[in-house]
Amino acid sequence: MTRTRAHGTAGAGAVYSIKQSGVSSSFALQPAPYVVTPMPSGSGAGAPALPANRAVGDVLLLFTESYSVDPAVVAPAGWTQLTFSPQATPTSTDGTRVAVFWRRADGTESSPLTVANPGDHTYSVTMAVRGCRAATVFEDNPFDDMMGGFDDATSNLVTFSSGLITEGNNRLIVFVVARGNDLADSEFTPWTNAGLFDLHDDWTDSGTLTGNGGGLAATAGTKVYPGDVGVTTAVISQSVRKAWFQLALAPVDPPVAQSLVRERAYGASQVVWTANVFLSTTEVDGYALAVHDIGDRTKQILSVDDFGNMALTGNLAASGGSTIASSNFTWGAASKLDASDIIELGASVSYLTPVRVQVKKTSVTGSASLTAAAWSPATTAGNLLLMAIHYTLTGSPSVPPSGWTEGKTSTGATGKLLLYYKVAAGADAAPAVTAPGSCDIIIITSEYTNLATFDAAQSRSGSSATPTFNSGDALSTQTDEQWFGVVGSMAGGTQSLPTDGFAIVDQLVIGGSQQSLALLDKHMTVTALIKGGDTTAASADWAAVGVTFKSTGGATIGTPATGKVRVYTKKPGSESLLLYKSDAGTEYSLQTLQLRSLFIPAGDLKLDSATTGTLGTTPNLTSIVAYADAATQGAYTNLVMPLDAVTATIKVRPIWVPGSTDGVAHTVRWSMNIKILTAADVTAAGTTVTWTGDSATRTANVQVVEAGQLSTAVTPAAGEDVRLLLQRIGADGADTYVGIVNLLGIRIDYTSRI
Repeated sequence: MTRTRAHGTAGAGAVYSIKQSGVSSSFALQPAPYVVTPMPSGSGAGAPALPANRAVGDVLLLFTESYSVDPAVVAPAGWTQLTFSPQATPTSTDGTRVAVFWRRADGTESSPLTVANPGDHTYSVTMAVRGCRAATVFEDNPFDDMMGGFDDATSNLVTFSSGLITEGNNRLIVFVVARGNDLADSEFTPWTNAGLFDLHDDWTDSGTLTGNGGGLAATAGTKVYPGDVGVTTAVISQSVRKAWFQLALAPVDPPVAQSLVRERAYGASQVVWTANVFLSTTEVDGYALAVHDIGDRTKQILSVDDFGNMALTGNLAASGGSTIASSNFTWGAASKLDASDIIELGASVSYLTPVRVQVKKTSVTGSASLTAAAWSPATTAGNLLLMAIHYTLTGSPSVPPSGWTEGKTSTGATGKLLLYYKVAAGADAAPAVTAPGSCDIIIITSEYTNLATFDAAQSRSGSSATPTFNSGDALSTQTDEQWFGVVGSMAGGTQSLPTDGFAIVDQLVIGGSQQSLALLDKHMTVTALIKGGDTTAASADWAAVGVTFKSTGGATIGTPATGKVRVYTKKPGSESLLLYKSDAGTEYSLQTLQLRSLFIPAGDLKLDSATTGTLGTTPNLTSIVAYADAATQGAYTNLVMPLDAVTATIKVRPIWVPGSTDGVAHTVRWSMNIKILTAADVTAAGTTVTWTGDSATRTANVQVVEAGQLSTAVTPAAGEDVRLLLQRIGADGADTYVGIVNLLGIRIDYTSRI
């Protein structure tokens, strides 16, 4: 037996943590990736179909088997062959070759694929895996490790060697084996590995009779803890030569995300921290992130100031803190995250426990409509209301009852199951349901506290005494949720023995037909695939759904203690930006940034068509520069950036006094021209930025401080000489304030390091 192997990205299983002053915070690990079902059938004609239920972001795998004497199978367009693929037996008689290719689903992949036949034959099958580590700007590699080998001896046992190493928790291990015998049916079972959880007997196992013939089998299981996967075996019904490949897929990174590491109030402290920085290429809150690959990821600084300036500084120990790359751009306002969307590292995240307030039930036979039982006590505003409906027709109502939202439906052979929900307005009326025709109808309604957002759902139907809503595809996304199961049976009678930790909340059986409807629930404190069901008194057609709702609550967003760092992160399930990835126990140092200001008074400005003057009388005089209405007038100055300034965008904020009162909200049109003069032609043109000021009513002689405008691409450094011209564009249509603008001075906000 021969094997080869390769490791993927190191550190993929590291603890995600931040440690400050000896206190470490970390996130729970993510669930393992899983195979999307159903898998498509294999193809001996070089045209394997992709899984119909694939989604954008899934990792797609292509397995091919071909005659070992022929040239290797060529990767289809857009696909990449894995390291150490292919693997082939050297003996020509009944020889076989396995090859593994991959790509990430992005919605542009074609199905079926075109796999060219290299000679005698080819047999191909595809697999989709969901929940894998996402791509970053540095790489797109969802694999921890991979290895392959072959066994040229004919035997009825395939052995996957030990040595496949996982580097974190909850890795999906995928196995594929090629055989060279001329059979098209299933050949491999059972699969065994004592170190894997939920090792499937076979996700695919079939072959082709074309040419010499051959086939493929593939399966997968979960390695819960990091380390060697160990030996995996499968029994084969025939003695054959075989070639094999195995790989480990890492789960999505924990949702350590969008950073607003700052207090929003003027003058509050900012922070800079050293960390391994991995930034996604997706937009965050609509702002595209420009990120540089700086190579060494062992120690880097990510700094963000109050204006959205960001700098990456790499490998402090090796380079003495020299800046490798920096970018200045708007990160996104803090208002784009609210308390319901964020948690705080270092704070305990507590969710409110859902409480069932009431459950009601009613039924009718031979009718096309039914009103649910009245709520008693009256519903409370903000609570979650559920309504489960089962009737003996397969058609659907045209719309849900007014104010209700469809959560999930399931259609059986002879009946229909529906689940609706709504947020209570308070003292809600009992809803009325209209079926598509005369039938028997059962309704169960319930009210719960402390439940918020609808999360995940799935459905199934069948005919047996054991209805279930397992499907394997729906995954809850919050660690604290209430799960519901609804099971409707056409003639099964009383339901009992709920599975997977569910309890029957209530049920109703119509006596004559033994049609029944049951509502089940359970409280979950981990994310997982939805599964559950129960047992009916008799075998019958049934329909079932499973849905989950997120519990309300979370961390309280308070003021950080002195010397502590506030870090905001998106909750699980949201689009995220990964900022921290570190080995356990590593402590990162902190530095401080602070927002500071310069003020240039009107008396120090030089005129550009404007006029100087004063407001008030002695001793209450104030110097001003007067900007006339309906004209372009301005004033300019030269300044030297303070030595504590960080190289970054600055904000220019006009401070002025209205010449007359204006009871209607109007605006002033501003323009600034800014130029860094240090080591430059001082007569050269600067960069012009024009903007419309704040809209508000104005009172004569009452000071106005404009929100101001960033200097865009101009980022002056400490000690640099800067020329600044500030104008009013009074004739512009956006300048709607009628009257003189008396400029008191210019405030310049900048970021300093202390």
